[in-house]
Formats: sequence, C-alpha cells, structure tokens
Amino acid sequence: MREQGFGSVACIIKNNKILLLHRTTGFDVWELPGGKIEFGEHPEEAAVREAKEETCLRVKSLGFITISSYVTPHKHHHVWFCYKCKILGGKIKISDKDHDEYKWFSFRNMREISNLALQVKYILPQLKKILE
Repeated sequence: MREQGFGSVACIIKNNKILLLHRTTGFDVWELPGGKIEFGEHPEEAAVREAKEETCLRVKSLGFITISSYVTPHKHHHVWFCYKCKILGGKIKISDKDHDEYKWFSFRNMREISNLALQVKYILPQLKKILE
C-alpha cells in the first residue's frame, strides 16, 4: 500500500550545532525534533509546536530552510518542511516516549552518524550552508 505523510521539523541551532533526538520507538535513529502537521496547521507552526512537545524548549522559527522528501522501501512517501529555529527559553527535557536522549551535533559530526534519520540525510547540503 502506498501512503503519504506530511510533517515539520525544527532545526534548532545553538553555538553552530544542531539539536538531534535519539528515537527509540520504531527506528533507532537520530532525528530533528518534529512530527505530523495537524489539520489546518501551518507547517511553521507545527515545527515550533513539535519542538516544544518533544524537548520542552520554547523556540522561534527564523524561517524556512528546505523540504526533505523521500520514499521508504515500504512505499511510504515522507515530506518534511524544515525550519531554522532559535531557543527563546526553557531547559531541554525529553518529554515524549519516542526519544531517550538528545545531543548537539556539528555538521561534521552529523555526517558521521551511521543511524542518521533520512529526514536529516536529505537536507545535509542545506544544513552545511547554515553551519559552515
């Protein structure tokens, strides 16, 4: 069966590093904070909301970066809207059952992660421009 899903992610940048979360449910990957766009929600609002839900951080979008789009081997088409974000306040606390830890990664370190989520792999060229 072919399916399609739309989501938004927050590229939270601090000291020239990006925050990634380690997913433990479904897949063992490092990914950006984010999730599905709710009905009627703007993708930018979804990125900010999801960042707060998953990290307890209040963030502000600094604008659209790019779209990450790929089809999995199971014929699921994922489309992710990526937004550059900065922290407004709060302290990082993993607040959902899907993740168990977080780390700040430089661009160089991200490229070396063997289990980097596809949502991140496909936007590495754009992230390089932002971080280097």
